[in-house]
Amino acid sequence: MTETCGIISIENTKIGSHHSGSTGVLVPGVESQIIDINSKKSLPPFHKGEIWVRGQNMMQGYLKNSKATTETIDKQGWCKSYQVAPAELEELLLTHPEITDAAVIPFPDAEAGEVPIAYIVRSSNSSLSQEEVKRFIAEQVAPFKRLRRVIFIDNIPKSASGKILRRELRQKNLSKL
Repeated sequence: MTETCGIISIENTKIGSHHSGSTGVLVPGVESQIIDINSKKSLPPFHKGEIWVRGQNMMQGYLKNSKATTETIDKQGWCKSYQVAPAELEELLLTHPEITDAAVIPFPDAEAGEVPIAYIVRSSNSSLSQEEVKRFIAEQVAPFKRLRRVIFIDNIPKSASGKILRRELRQKNLSKL
C-alpha cells in the first residue's frame, strides 16, 4: 500500500501455520478493517471488501493536494487502499503532446471493485494508440493506478463552467456492459 510508510503486517510462521493469500498479522500500532466498497460500512470477518488501515506509520497526506488527501484518508485517519484520483491521471495525460483533453472515470472490475479508464481527445493528425497511452501512464504511476482501458472520443462532455461531466461518461460506459 503506497499510503503506508513502512510495514503494516507480517507473517510469522513460528506462531502459526502459513495461510495462502494471507498477509499475516498486523504490526503493533496498526489497525485495519474491511469495508464494503458500495456502502462504505465495515464488514464482518470472511467477507470481501476494501482494506482500510490506520496507524502512526501512515502518510499524513499528499503534498499540496488536499483533494487527493481527503479522497484517501477519512476524518478518523483511515487510509483507503488503492484510491485513484482521476485528476491526478488527467493531469499526467495532458502532459502528452498528442493529447488535447482527457477524462478518467472508474470502471467496474470483478477483482478490484473499480479500475481507472480514460477518455482521450487526440490532437489533429495524431495516430496515438491505446497501448501507447497506457504505457505513457504506466511509466509514471504505481501499478494500481495504471489505465486498464483507453477510449478515444471527439470531445469530453463538460458543464458550462468547464467541469468534466463524469456521470455522462460512466452512464455511456455502463450502457455498453
